[in-house]
Amino acid sequence: MIKKILFKGRSSLPLLVGFFALVLPLFFTSNCNKGEVLETIGGKGIYTKEYENFYSTSVEMAGRLAGVERKDIANSVCNPESKLSKALNPPAHYSRFRDTFLVAQAAEAEGFADKPEVKRMLENSRLQALSQYYINTKILAAIEIPEETKVKVCEALRKKEPQKMAALSLDDCLSVAERVLKQRLLEPKSKEVIKDIRESVAVKANEDFDKKKYLKALPLYEELKEEGGCSGSPAKEDKDTEKTKK
Repeated sequence: MIKKILFKGRSSLPLLVGFFALVLPLFFTSNCNKGEVLETIGGKGIYTKEYENFYSTSVEMAGRLAGVERKDIANSVCNPESKLSKALNPPAHYSRFRDTFLVAQAAEAEGFADKPEVKRMLENSRLQALSQYYINTKILAAIEIPEETKVKVCEALRKKEPQKMAALSLDDCLSVAERVLKQRLLEPKSKEVIKDIRESVAVKANEDFDKKKYLKALPLYEELKEEGGCSGSPAKEDKDTEKTKK
């Protein structure tokens, strides 16, 4: 069995928020072949086809966030002790989906989603999620791990975590090794992808505006420094610049 070692990594909360901001509204706007009504909440029906689409997107999102492929998700689903297996168990997954839908309806009924600050937060989350999914997709499609490298990492993992890795077959161990290697490459490769995009997109600075001065004295940032008792101290960016010069 491939255990939860596959899905270690940085917090995915911002991306999860972005995910809901991106996709939740999409499942309740089409009138095409919605299937059977599962439940009606606040006058709005939850249809089988809508939920199936949402579930399918959840599966794909799990892979993008963790940097793993469908076969690895399938292996984890077959391990009842894994977090992913529990998360994708349909009754439990539907229960969370229904609660999300219910709370979203309550928020909309109160006009919460129309508040300017909420719109800004949702847009921030949407942009972060969209860019991260795009980058991860590009990276995972391009990465190729040599077999000998996977073997070395598999052996290292068996030594490091013998209890977790002992039950794995060689193929499963190599699969875990490949996932671990891909996860290690995500962050450094992300910088390369962003650099390539920067080079392919025209960016024109406003010569009539001092961007550096503006960012150094961003009003809200200065307010936070004053409230935190560090007003007047150099910004982290300034310290980093000084270290680079040295």
